[in-house]
Amino acid sequence: MSDEEKTEEPTAKKKQKARNKGQVPTSKELNSWFMLLAGTIFVGAYGGYFMTQLSDNIKVFFEIAHELPRAPSGPGQVMYQAFWDAVKLLAFPFMMFMFIGVASSLAQNGPLWAREAIKPTLSKLNPISGFKKLFGMNSLVEFAKSLFKLVVISLVAYVLLMPYYWTVDHLV
Repeated sequence: MSDEEKTEEPTAKKKQKARNKGQVPTSKELNSWFMLLAGTIFVGAYGGYFMTQLSDNIKVFFEIAHELPRAPSGPGQVMYQAFWDAVKLLAFPFMMFMFIGVASSLAQNGPLWAREAIKPTLSKLNPISGFKKLFGMNSLVEFAKSLFKLVVISLVAYVLLMPYYWTVDHLV
């Protein structure tokens, strides 16, 4: 019986069996949209604060460069402190994006623990099938969609930010 001839909906048992195998419909675009929305809101709400904090951390290297320790371990200590300052500053956005990613997946399918999907099998390690999967038609279509999204987002950002290009202090 071919796929075109099937007219009946799958039974609850078949749906549950597919769910146990981890075969559930998910939308990558929905996850991407939620991440982009969260990023836009975050940059609009906290972008100025974060840029001020990051630029203050970087200015130290230029304004008081003559006062920085010159001992062999001195620059390493300064870089270590700058690294942890940046980590503390960026920890909240990273955690927020992780939360949004998990929440958007949970919103689509609910909690799912599929042991069969993560069970290691030798057939999954076949390099020939992996190569076919990596360069198959589905992968190429997904790549084209991702490239299209990147171009569209870049163009929108360019159009929105270009009027402010000459007002930025990068010309100093």
